[in-house]
Amino acid sequence: MSTIQSVVRRLTERSVIAIRRIFRWLGWIPVVWWTFTILGFSSQPYTEQSIQPWLRDQVTEARLSSLLPDTTLRYHHAVIHAKQEPYRFVEFIFRKSAHLFVYAVLAVLTYTAIKPWLRDRPAVLLLVSLSYVLVFSLVDEWRQSLNPMRTSTIQDVAVDVAGGVIGLLCLTVSSHLLKLKQNKRYGCID
Repeated sequence: MSTIQSVVRRLTERSVIAIRRIFRWLGWIPVVWWTFTILGFSSQPYTEQSIQPWLRDQVTEARLSSLLPDTTLRYHHAVIHAKQEPYRFVEFIFRKSAHLFVYAVLAVLTYTAIKPWLRDRPAVLLLVSLSYVLVFSLVDEWRQSLNPMRTSTIQDVAVDVAGGVIGLLCLTVSSHLLKLKQNKRYGCID
């Protein structure tokens, strides 16, 4: 092999390594963006996030009440009767569903960002991703406790972690199903 070929080969290998390092770090951009998005929402006063005015414009209280089950929810210090307070009940379900969704996305983004470093250790990868969700949720609830216009609850941390678990479970199942489909397509599975 000539000296020029050898030099070109080494430069190419170094370039590939440098590009891989760059892409490893670029995976953190969505995690940072999503984290700050959550912080932005959790910094808003409750009144700015309420969907009750919009619900009142869309459906009457009697109609909404007729669509809901006769159930009562207890959460933190609140008791919400679906039939008696339909707007409040729907908003509660919406808000907790939002918690599940945003923390599911956070867990998946964290998993994706960490994967290049822990590719060979899937259990650790899942644990680290879920740990980030837990720590961030605790910090976010602590921040909310400092804001008199917000309510901070340990139950929200549990909902957030449940969202992270759901997100990672969906990711794991979908990845597994995709591998099965690819293996089947290429004749690797009977």
